[in-house]
Amino acid sequence: MIIAVALLTLTAVLCIGPHLFLEHHTARLLRSLDSADTALQRGDRFAAASAVTAFCQDFEKANRRFPLFFPHEKLDAIEESATLLTLLLSQQDTAHLAEELSRCRYRVDHLRQSERLTLTNIF
Repeated sequence: MIIAVALLTLTAVLCIGPHLFLEHHTARLLRSLDSADTALQRGDRFAAASAVTAFCQDFEKANRRFPLFFPHEKLDAIEESATLLTLLLSQQDTAHLAEELSRCRYRVDHLRQSERLTLTNIF
C-alpha cells in the first residue's frame, strides 16, 4: 500500500511539476515581451531595451530546464527570436523589432498552449 501511494505521488509530481514550471516561466516571458511592446509603442527605446534584455535573461535561465520537458524545435524558434530581438535592438531597427516581438510572443504563447496539461493535448 505504501509503495502504491509513493508511486501515485511520484506520478502526480512528474505530471504537474512541468505544467507549473511551464505556466510560471511562460507567463514571465510574455510579461517581458508585453512590456517591450508597450515601451516600443510609446517610443521609449530605453524601456524596450530593458524589457528585451529581461526577456533574454529569463529565457536563458528557463531554457536550462525547458529541454527536459518540451520539444526542442519550439525552444529553438524562441531562441532564434531572442537572438534576433537583441540584434534588432542594437541596430535600433524599431519597425522590424515590433514584428519580431509579435512573432516571439506568438511562439512563447504557442509553446504555452500546446504543452499545457489538457485533455485535448493528451489525446
